[in-house]
Order: sequence, then structure tokens, then C-alpha cells
Amino acid sequence: MLVTVPDGQREVSDVDGRDVRPSWRAETSAFPLDDELVVYDADSGRSYVLNPTAACIWELCDGLHSLPAIAQQLCVAFAIPYERALDDVRELIDDFHAAGLLAAQ
Repeated sequence: MLVTVPDGQREVSDVDGRDVRPSWRAETSAFPLDDELVVYDADSGRSYVLNPTAACIWELCDGLHSLPAIAQQLCVAFAIPYERALDDVRELIDDFHAAGLLAAQ
């Protein structure tokens, strides 16, 4: 899958060429807390407090958005360069998977 970056000058594809669309596990729930988001995993009993950037990424892990699409949303929301946003998205998605918060792909 190719996605045109906000500056319109080049395109980027997912690392392995798949259209990865992360989604939350059914056993997780999220609750706002001031400007953060608390994600609770009912299976493990663990809670995670997400800052605004991580919360934005979490909310877009709905199974509908690809990693490049999530990164584009970060560019708009936080006025950051696309490459940085994509790196942040990939890193946080890996963290969410390691914590067992996302459904298997």
C-alpha cells in the first residue's frame, strides 16, 4: 500500500508491503483522564496511562486505519514531520503488541 505524505512530494509503503491495520483486543477498554487516556486490560488486570500522542494512536487502532494513515493523522494533530510520526507509530504499535493490547494480525 502506498500513501502520499502530507508534503505531496513522495510516497511511503509499509515495511513488509502489507496493509497493517491494528485493532484493540475486545478485552481492553479506554477511559479519558484529564488530557491522558487510561487503557485497561481486563485479562491481565493492568492499566496503562497514555499521553496525548499515544492516546491519538490508540484511538486510531480501530482496525480501519493503516500505519501510514495513523502517521498522517499525527502529522495533522501535532504538526510533526511524517517520517517522525511513522517511526513513533511503529514503535508504539510494537509496544501495544508487546503489552498484549492489540489483536493478532
